[in-house]
Amino acid sequence: MKLKIVLKKSSKNFDLVGCVCWCGPDEVYSAGDNHEITKWNLATGEHSLVAKLPDDFYPTDIKCAYKSANTKQQSNSNDVLAIGSTDGRLMLMSRNGRVEKLVEAHLGAIPSLNWNHEGTDLITGGEDGQLKIWSRSGMLRSTLRQSSCAVHSVAWSSSCDHVLYASDRQLTIKPIQTNVKNLNWKAHEGLILCVDWNHTNNLIISGAEDCKYKIWDSYGRIIYTSSSHEHPITSLSWSPSGHLFVVGAFNLIRLCDKLGWSHSLDKPSSGSLYNLCWSRDGTQVVGGAGGGAVLFARLSDWVHEWQNLEIQVSGAKAIQVRNISNDARDHLEVKDRIINTSIRYKYLIVVTSSKCYVYSVNNWHTPAVEFELKECIVSMIQQSHRYFMLLNSSSINIFSYDGRLVSSPKSTSLNLDPYNRHAVVISDDVLVIRDKLDEKTVYVFETVTGKMTEVMELGLEMSGKASDRKMTVVDRNRDLHIIVVRGAGSPRRVVKVGRVVESLCWHDDRSMFACISESQVIVFVCPSAGFIDRSLMEKAVIVRDASEYGKNPQIQSFHGNNVQLKRGNGSMVSCHVTPYAGMLLECVEASKWEEAVKLCRFVNTEAMWACLAALATNQKNLNTAEVAYAALNEPEKVKFLQHIKQETRKEVQSSELALFSNNVHQAEGILIQSGLIFRAIMLNVNLFQWERALELSLKHKTHIDTVIGHRQQYLNKFGKKETNKYFIQNSEGVKVNWETIKAKMQAEYQNEKSQ
Repeated sequence: MKLKIVLKKSSKNFDLVGCVCWCGPDEVYSAGDNHEITKWNLATGEHSLVAKLPDDFYPTDIKCAYKSANTKQQSNSNDVLAIGSTDGRLMLMSRNGRVEKLVEAHLGAIPSLNWNHEGTDLITGGEDGQLKIWSRSGMLRSTLRQSSCAVHSVAWSSSCDHVLYASDRQLTIKPIQTNVKNLNWKAHEGLILCVDWNHTNNLIISGAEDCKYKIWDSYGRIIYTSSSHEHPITSLSWSPSGHLFVVGAFNLIRLCDKLGWSHSLDKPSSGSLYNLCWSRDGTQVVGGAGGGAVLFARLSDWVHEWQNLEIQVSGAKAIQVRNISNDARDHLEVKDRIINTSIRYKYLIVVTSSKCYVYSVNNWHTPAVEFELKECIVSMIQQSHRYFMLLNSSSINIFSYDGRLVSSPKSTSLNLDPYNRHAVVISDDVLVIRDKLDEKTVYVFETVTGKMTEVMELGLEMSGKASDRKMTVVDRNRDLHIIVVRGAGSPRRVVKVGRVVESLCWHDDRSMFACISESQVIVFVCPSAGFIDRSLMEKAVIVRDASEYGKNPQIQSFHGNNVQLKRGNGSMVSCHVTPYAGMLLECVEASKWEEAVKLCRFVNTEAMWACLAALATNQKNLNTAEVAYAALNEPEKVKFLQHIKQETRKEVQSSELALFSNNVHQAEGILIQSGLIFRAIMLNVNLFQWERALELSLKHKTHIDTVIGHRQQYLNKFGKKETNKYFIQNSEGVKVNWETIKAKMQAEYQNEKSQ
């Protein structure tokens, strides 16, 4: 990833350009010591004079509060330019150059000013040591700080309830509320010249005369310190997504990752870069230079990878596609500037300033679909198997891969975080979004309808390990789902276990819960069975008739062997549950497997054996699991467990157990991590996941003929011809010799045994 840089001048003189800002997707305003406000149109490459400033007005900073960031038809009447000067005056100007207000804001220069994210409040910091907040119309709202030490840079927090400012060598986070304590710390060994606070990742960057830039968290803890540069750091700026930031100094601009390391370093003949600013789509940077030019930089050569494909945005309108398995390359061209891209699930989504293109990985020559966009800034793309989502700061649109608009989920109380990929997840059936302002609130929408899925009842497991903590959710349709709360290392699994659930309660001390469904009291004695063997979930239950409790009984508590219920008339009744399930759980927790088997043989019910089978499988006690499955009359699973026991390598055993629990992704991952590539390939062959098997063989350059040979054998058995383009393309030049294939497979198995 790098920046492609162009320096442009609005006139032949070399007056300093001290400040720049974006006022639209392709519109930049600059101001400098020539007393001119210049507008630059990046789409046409033209520039024009907007306004001539008074001869005694030397601009120090300029910021635009524009509300029409997401629509193509922009209305300039609502957009306001705020301009600070060296003599403390604050000018508010419309985008057409009309001065709306001019106030004496500070005694001395205004080194920095900043609009909040909504464009309603303006913060100014002055050399007089004061920090002031102004309304959009230029009315003074409050003075946050009064001191003799000058303020050189200011920034808003993500929620706009705190302000960060730099004064001397100190950084201070000041709350807007006056009765809350400030957080301040010494950040640099020299005068701090610039700061920025990202509203997505909540990280702070600072640059100073000690020639270093640093990254901090919102508590003032250091995350990264750069090496010393030759010259002071004069400017820096976060990208809207929070993944990148730029640093400016004398004849230097550096593109950095959010962790601090550099993507690229350029040394344009610009002089000192006094001001850097990202476009809202996060693809362009503009800077004001001491040499009298305006620096324009475009993000280039960013890369996406998916399976064996590498997608590189090589130009403003160009994409390079490379298949790393056979080094095949394709070149894609679009009409407008590329803003965002994403590739997953066999589709490449390309969003430009006016259109959305959908390419199939099977055909790069022409897009499968292209359609016009109502919004010109798409900040995020998320994909699932059947749908993809385009998101910006004001709307969510879900499309199918044929370009059809499926839904546009909306909620009046939802505050979108348009740049945080960790706050939005989409699947084929639901869309989950975390609220930007209230991070404890999560919204769930149906993907197809766009309607909110209302959660009616929650339950949480009260016992067991924190890493295995489970939660129950009853949705609007009264369907019951079980979720592992802390699903680390793999996608969180959700299991639907019941319907028409009217009431639910977890046991006080044991990992089981009771619910009322269809006039029955159902006790799930082993909720984890849903993540181990789904067939056991239906068996590991104790059912009691609830018709005797009248209409609408509600479970109040579940303690010991009693489920306490409240009838519709308010009277309390108790439903007794067999104590053997609790005794079995106690035996398993104490690793008393022989006693657990004896107990199940004594009780001899399907629920007890199913519970034991699930728990033994989960804890990899294969002997006990074999006994339990035999008692359940499931010989195929007994045979598979015996097969697992014969494996000598623990990695293979773990993989086979994951496969036994229907977790194919985890099973494959264990094999690949252990270096058992052949096993991983054959795993996918045996599951008829042909494309994944071929992908692994091409990636690791081994057993390509083995996969193609088994594929041909499979097709011949059913009398079919090869139609998969992926196999047709990669089968060319591959000779299938079964004697060679069998010898290679035998050698692999012998090699495993010898290890």
